[in-house]
Order: sequence, then C-alpha cells, then structure tokens
Amino acid sequence: MAWGWCRLYSQLQGRKLQHAVRMALTNMLGSKGSYYRYRNGERPMNAAMQQMVTDRLRAAGYNGEVVFDRYGDAYDFTL
Repeated sequence: MAWGWCRLYSQLQGRKLQHAVRMALTNMLGSKGSYYRYRNGERPMNAAMQQMVTDRLRAAGYNGEVVFDRYGDAYDFTL
C-alpha cells in the first residue's frame, strides 16, 4: 500500500499542471474530500489505485518519477 502524494505534488512545475492534476484526481476519486484524504495520506492506496493515480499524472503531462509519500504493508479486511 502507499499513502499520500504531498511530496509528489510539490514536484509538479507550474500552476497549470498542478491544477490539471488536481482536477483529474478529484474527478477520479469523486469529491474534493476524498482527494484530500488520499493526498494527505489518511487513506491507503492499493496497487490498482496507485496505477490509476500514475495514469492520471501522465495524462495531465507529468513525466517525472511517481513516488508516493510512504509505503508499507497493510491488510484489507473488507472481503
């Protein structure tokens, strides 16, 4: 699992790119509240969600390395 992308967001050059990424991720997650919970590392992202975030960053024009704030193991008990 991965948590947060605050450090990644600080690497985005230019307000236009920052805005495009924020809008793409907000639309993907469904609301501003969800966007900020994931961005700040309050909710974990599994591998599929990490790939979706990476895809949105690439589509918005970010070409750098995608590294999240923190990585670790977690169990999913929702099954």
